[in-house]
Amino acid sequence: MSAAVLAGSATQLRECVRRLRSAIPAVESLLARVSPLDNAQTWHGPYPARASDQLHGWARSAGSSVADLHAQAAQWERLAAELDRRAAEGRQAEQRLGTR
Repeated sequence: MSAAVLAGSATQLRECVRRLRSAIPAVESLLARVSPLDNAQTWHGPYPARASDQLHGWARSAGSSVADLHAQAAQWERLAAELDRRAAEGRQAEQRLGTR
C-alpha cells in the first residue's frame, strides 16, 4: 500500500474517532431526564419497582456502552497512529528509491 493511501486511511479513521466521540455524550445522557424521577417520592407499588429495576439495568447497559465506545475510539486512534507510522516509513522508502 502506498504512503498516500496509508495516510489517507489514517485521516479517515481519525474522522471516525471524532464522530464516535461526538456521539458518546448522547449515550451518556440517554437516561438523564428519567433517572432523577427514580426515587421513593415518585414511585410506589409493584409496577414502579419493576420499572425502576429496568431503568437501573438500562443505566448499567448505557454505562457499559459508553466504556465500550471509549475503548473503540482509543483502539482506532492507535490504529491511525500505526498507519501514520507506516506511511512515514513508506515516504522515506519512496524518497530513497527516488534519489538513486
